Amino acid sequence: MQGQISLYELNQLIGESLSNQLPDYYWVVAEINHITENRQGHCYLELVEKATDSDQIVASSKAIIWANRYRFIRPYFEHTTGKPLSASMKLLLRVSVEFHAVYGLSLLVHDIDANYTLGDLQRKRQEIIDNLIQQGVFDMNKTLMLPEVIQSIAVISSSGAAGYGDFVNQLNDNIFGYRFTVTLYNAIMQGNQTEKSVIEAFNHIYNARKQPDVVVLIRGGGAIFVFAQKTAYEIAFHITQFPVPVFTGIGHERDDSIADMVSHSRFKTPTAVAASIVEHNRNYEEELNETYQSISGLSRNRLHDHFSLMNYLAFTLVSRSRDILSRASAVNDKLASATINSAGTAIARHYHLLDTLGQQMHTFVTVETLKARSALSALQTEFRNTPLRIVKQHSETLNHYEKNIEFSNPKTILKRGFSITRHNGKAVGSAASLLPGDIIQTEFSDGIVDSKVENNNSK
Repeated sequence: MQGQISLYELNQLIGESLSNQLPDYYWVVAEINHITENRQGHCYLELVEKATDSDQIVASSKAIIWANRYRFIRPYFEHTTGKPLSASMKLLLRVSVEFHAVYGLSLLVHDIDANYTLGDLQRKRQEIIDNLIQQGVFDMNKTLMLPEVIQSIAVISSSGAAGYGDFVNQLNDNIFGYRFTVTLYNAIMQGNQTEKSVIEAFNHIYNARKQPDVVVLIRGGGAIFVFAQKTAYEIAFHITQFPVPVFTGIGHERDDSIADMVSHSRFKTPTAVAASIVEHNRNYEEELNETYQSISGLSRNRLHDHFSLMNYLAFTLVSRSRDILSRASAVNDKLASATINSAGTAIARHYHLLDTLGQQMHTFVTVETLKARSALSALQTEFRNTPLRIVKQHSETLNHYEKNIEFSNPKTILKRGFSITRHNGKAVGSAASLLPGDIIQTEFSDGIVDSKVENNNSK
């Protein structure tokens, strides 16, 4: 039986053996499966290798980037690629093998070739773009027509993002006094949950009772913002299929993201998105003003043309009327002279006839005058007798009416033992109209009595 050793001693032997067998640095190609940073600034990676024809993991290893190296590697990588280290990225790492007695086997990362990752990102990016183009959806959102006036805006962003505040302030402080309805669909805009959160926000907007005029995907400030390659296609596809124009103002990107490329309109910053919306509405207002001015000018020109035509027609009418009247006057003079001559001849021709008719008329008038005088004398006699007869008849009729009126006089009726009861100044026609407590007035022939209704037994 060989001598016993402890686990610690065994791990030391493994470490020494690996150190002797693998003394150099190695450039290793691997994919980030998980990445974390601790408070001390160290970066811990879980590296994997997947099968070429599937996502099956064929190898995995832990890796560490110590803080003193990470503070140089990180900014260089982000500056070169425009993206932070994140899951699903494919890296070319310069590593050394270390076997720690406590923590086991791990790879120490000394450097990362950012250009390799950039090339891989560009390749994957192009694959996504080609896929969207082949499906015929790449430009679908771009073909949507913007409303003439943008008022209702759905914003996908974080409520605490500086970019969201800049966007709202830019809208509210516009110099034209335009007013907008902005609805925030809160989303996580940093970290591993960003993609899922953004897609959920799109779904909420789609299922809303009323669709907005535009959707704005904005961020700004803080760390670099990027959609992971794994889900970039899903987000881009959601944008292409969305029935409302999508504006992007992600910001802090060196290159356009795929979301920018497939959106209706893309802008570098959230404030630029807001300024574009204000400008869109202003352009429409200016078009309306131009249309108004054009219509007003055309109307004035048309009225001027009509006035000119009316003046011409009036002048022509007056001129022609004068000509017609002048010609008519000459004709009238000729007709008047001919008429006078004809009248003189006719008068001379019928003078004798008129003299004969005059004599006959004198005789007829004399006879008829005598007849009229005789009839008038008879009528005068009749008129003298008729008024007396008529006066007598009317006097008898008036006496009859006077007796009837006196008989119908309320005072006369009251003297016969009758009375009149009033309530609130109106005659009471029915006991049912009175209520206990009502004050009534009863008029007799010799005076008025006030009384109070104690009870009402009317049926």
